[in-house]
Amino acid sequence: MQPNYRRLVQTHKDRLYSLAVRLLGERSAAEDVVQDTFIKLWQHLESLEAERVMPWLLRVTRNACLDQLRRTKHRNTWLAVGGGEIEGITETKPEHDLERSELKDALNEAVANLKEPYRSLILLRDVQGHSYRDVGQTLDLSESQVKVYLHRARRMLRHELREQADG
Repeated sequence: MQPNYRRLVQTHKDRLYSLAVRLLGERSAAEDVVQDTFIKLWQHLESLEAERVMPWLLRVTRNACLDQLRRTKHRNTWLAVGGGEIEGITETKPEHDLERSELKDALNEAVANLKEPYRSLILLRDVQGHSYRDVGQTLDLSESQVKVYLHRARRMLRHELREQADG
């Protein structure tokens, strides 16, 4: 095993696993996808440029997840798995716990209901914080396409959240 390979695995395993869990909704399936991704990394390591490794890993992971979802023909919700929720709501007063929980549930459901590539855009850019360049390379889109599609995805989320609040 090359030291470079070990470093890459250690550096990226958590982020890839998080993406896979959010897309698949199953921890064991996510583990399998990430393991397969690292096998492919081992096979292609010599041909990858250092700055392209992360987008390549994200693309391989995402594509493997989408392939698995197509094969199983059912849609698991990534929000049902512990640790698969979108974090970032930091209100800590006890009287806000129920409201915070409902908001997180609504946001998780809205993201889970997005179609591809919008769901992946939200997860890669807004949840995991990847650059527009990396997201574009991962999804095979230009940076301007990423910005336009991300704007649409956010608009869809707002619409979905409004509908949930009204209904």
